[in-house]
Amino acid sequence: MKVFNRKVRSLLSAAFCLMLVAVMVLSLSACRERSAIQDPPQTTAKISGDEIIEKGTGATAFTFKVVNKAGETTTFSIKTDKKTVGDALVDVDLIAGDIGDYGLYVKTVNGETLDYVADGYYWAFYENGEYAMTGVDSTDIAEGVEYSFVATAADATPAETGDEIIEKGAGATVFTFKVVNKAGETTTFSIKTDKKTVGDALVEVDLIAGDIGDYGLYVKTVNGETLDYTADGYYWAFYENGEYAMTGVDSTDIAEGVEYSFVATSATE
Repeated sequence: MKVFNRKVRSLLSAAFCLMLVAVMVLSLSACRERSAIQDPPQTTAKISGDEIIEKGTGATAFTFKVVNKAGETTTFSIKTDKKTVGDALVDVDLIAGDIGDYGLYVKTVNGETLDYVADGYYWAFYENGEYAMTGVDSTDIAEGVEYSFVATAADATPAETGDEIIEKGAGATVFTFKVVNKAGETTTFSIKTDKKTVGDALVEVDLIAGDIGDYGLYVKTVNGETLDYTADGYYWAFYENGEYAMTGVDSTDIAEGVEYSFVATSATE
């Protein structure tokens, strides 16, 4: 009888142990399932494949991209209470340079300094992929606009700038000339010339025309498009490196590394 009782107790103990093992297995499985549901994998925000780095604080936000000399793109989300793009980027230490007659000349972007004299590169400023017509420190932040600085070689090819370049003229001096027409379309030219001034070079290749007045050449036609201020309120504005030129096109000497442009501009702008 005692032997029988011992056997019964042994069987009950074994059964109890099996039950405990089963409960533990079920509990572990349930924990794993809950963990899988409650702890999803972490993700990183992306824009066009670029990780976004947040900079600054403020009520206004905009996207800023930097394409360095090696062609690598870095994307920032800038938050600021500043009014202009330049002030916002200076505030977060993303750009630096020298103040000149035409505003801030940017030399350093995201810690990379370019020296045009030493290496032939400069920082080109863009709005939504188009060359900006104002300097970064005089460009007001606009909703939905993506701003960027691109390390650009003075002799950049179409592949490097994204613009088709039309070659005009012949000569030892070369400069880039852009036209932004009334429809907002940009045409880029590479001008080769032996003339001294920008105006003489552009007249020679039939890219500009106008009337001679007391202040020199008043340009009415650029790249075949004529603007009539009296009739439509538009005129051709002349720029140097995105800054409004302080001299007329026919009295502006061609300078190395300067990009010249004419922009169809409304009197109300």
